[in-house]
Amino acid sequence: MSDAEFEKKLSDEGFLKRLLGDLDRITEAVTDGAELGAALAGGGIGLAGSIAALYGLGTVGLSTVGITSGLLAAGALIGGGMVAGIGVLAAPVAILAAAGWAGAAALKKERVLRLQSEVLGKARLKQLEIRHALEQRATLSERVAAEMDAREQLLQQIIEGLQEKSRG
Repeated sequence: MSDAEFEKKLSDEGFLKRLLGDLDRITEAVTDGAELGAALAGGGIGLAGSIAALYGLGTVGLSTVGITSGLLAAGALIGGGMVAGIGVLAAPVAILAAAGWAGAAALKKERVLRLQSEVLGKARLKQLEIRHALEQRATLSERVAAEMDAREQLLQQIIEGLQEKSRG
């Protein structure tokens, strides 16, 4: 390997920039707000079902009489009155919102772990490449050796950080 080829391999700023871009993708995946959207969707579905149940359980309609009789009928399902009916009709909203949140969180965790694994693999390969180049070149100039050491240390910090996040 010529000195020029070696220098090119060593100073692969593009790789480090791509690696940092991959880390940004992980950050975006963590902060994308998907859970909130899923919770709102689940809660909305639960709300629609609860309103439909309120409409149809008592005297049909959403007038004062319809709402009162609907709440009484919903409450009667668990042996209560209108207040219990509010709880019965609110339960699907809360349950479906929580289910939406949990489902989105599980998918996000899987995606983040996959992205972390990809970045970790890339960083380890580049670190091994740099270590191999260091071992192969006993006559490196001090500047090149110092630069390679700095990059190897940066990659080690990235790897340790990703490993810590993967465990957590």
